[in-house]
Amino acid sequence: MVFAAVTDPQVDSLKGITGLGYTTVKATKTDGGFLVNGRKGFGTNSPGGDLFGSTAIYDDPDEGEVALIFLLPPDTEGLTCLNDWNTMGMRASQSHSWELKDVFVSEEGVIRHKPWVWDEFAKGLWAWHGGSFGSVYLGIAKAARDFAIDQTKGRTRIPFKHPESFSPGHQFLAAEMDIALNAAWTFQKDIAVRLDGENGRDHGTLMDAVGMQYFCMKTAQDVVNKAMDMVGGAGLAKGRPLERYYRDVRAGTMHPVGGFDALELIGKHAFGLSHDVEPRYI
Repeated sequence: MVFAAVTDPQVDSLKGITGLGYTTVKATKTDGGFLVNGRKGFGTNSPGGDLFGSTAIYDDPDEGEVALIFLLPPDTEGLTCLNDWNTMGMRASQSHSWELKDVFVSEEGVIRHKPWVWDEFAKGLWAWHGGSFGSVYLGIAKAARDFAIDQTKGRTRIPFKHPESFSPGHQFLAAEMDIALNAAWTFQKDIAVRLDGENGRDHGTLMDAVGMQYFCMKTAQDVVNKAMDMVGGAGLAKGRPLERYYRDVRAGTMHPVGGFDALELIGKHAFGLSHDVEPRYI
């Protein structure tokens, strides 16, 4: 298994391109390679990874700033897992932070990438990420929907004689959940097909993919919220899965490119502006 701790929470999610575009981790030249210092976050699957994947910025005297991409064994000298993943949701990912202190990376062991540039390498990475991550959270939402239906369809509350499936409010919630999930799954599958292969790397398709991820993540949260409304107070119980679904789905909107970064990117595209045009705010 290869896990990558390339994210840098201090860098804008678009300009960082999940760590490839830019990072606060720095590299300095030394005999035969580089010494790398800094800290990385969101190292998914840290406890079980066979390789540590990361990036650093090297100030090349001829080229200027260059992003160095490298893979290392996790027991490399100077590389330390901080075991700090203590989160509300997505707990099983064990995405610990990592500290790098004078970590040696050989000259032959790096791939050079120009920072801030959305080249084919960066587009391909984000196409994989942006084309698939939404499905994870839609899966959580579908599980929450199914649980809510199952829990309420036969449950009766005094003084009513029919189960809660007869309640118009529950029927309306079920309808809204199904409509939202069907729309989101259709959007997700369409983008996944369009991103398959090199022909899906044009800017317009990538903007649609950013929009799809934004829509699916928001939809997943909305569906789980409705499932919580349907189940009521029982949904808070730790012994039932809905409480976990509610926590885990919150992480969806935090996957880059998301939130206001995603909306800014899509909005600039609508106006025909470059994604990196400055100034962003006046």
